[in-house]
Amino acid sequence: MSGKAGPSGDASHGHPLWEGPATIFSWLSVVPLRGARVFDTTTGRRAMTCVPLVGCAFGGLAALVSMLGSLASPVLAGVLAVVVVQLASRLMHLDGLADVGDALGSYAPPERAREILADRYTGALGSGAVVLTLLCQVAGLAGVAEAAGRPAVLALAVCSVYVLSRWAAMVVCRRSSSPTRRPFSATGFGALIIATVPRWRLAAWAGGFLAVSTGSWCALGAPAMAVASAVIVLVVWLSAEATVRHMARRFGGLNGDCTGALIEMTAAIAAVAYALSLPLLAA
Repeated sequence: MSGKAGPSGDASHGHPLWEGPATIFSWLSVVPLRGARVFDTTTGRRAMTCVPLVGCAFGGLAALVSMLGSLASPVLAGVLAVVVVQLASRLMHLDGLADVGDALGSYAPPERAREILADRYTGALGSGAVVLTLLCQVAGLAGVAEAAGRPAVLALAVCSVYVLSRWAAMVVCRRSSSPTRRPFSATGFGALIIATVPRWRLAAWAGGFLAVSTGSWCALGAPAMAVASAVIVLVVWLSAEATVRHMARRFGGLNGDCTGALIEMTAAIAAVAYALSLPLLAA
């Protein structure tokens, strides 16, 4: 991720309505867009404000392959959804999840934990974190595919999982008065994005998601799922906040790996939450 965020020699920002979306897609996906030409916290704020758009695109892609896979089995639907999203994101968030797993699992003091976080080798704890998180994602999405019943229900639930997981990345990057919710390095990808996103933008995306999802579930004849979606947003937000606070305390700050790890963890949480809700509440 950080390799795509190097300066290109042009010191002028583009229009925010183009620069933000183009930059975040160039950073977090295989889409060959040219984003920002200068990289600073303004670039980071614009890009991370648009990160749920990546979730929308990945959600649509995952929903399509889930519908195809569900023709054979729910498990295949879950596997295909996870695989296609990981390929579309170049598996970059798994690297962050593995690094964070190793660093948190070490129970080392902040300075040593940051050294483990920067180590390019993955240990048993990091590998375990990746495997368990992906298993939860696959199982959750398979449960969604099995319980959905209708293609539209399946598509809405799968899209919601990926939008919420990318929205959660904004939680890592929101502005905060806490001295630990800052980038612990003055260089690198984390220095561009951490503590750049205003709280109102985070809230605006959450409100927009709730409005769209509530209307969509009601239109599908499942008003109880509209309420469940609101609860799932709350669960994802609280889980993300708790995880970010824990990482910030243990590392003495945050970096780009923390963002990637949270994306994968909240995708698993959201997938499991929808899998548990649909059999009980969907029409």
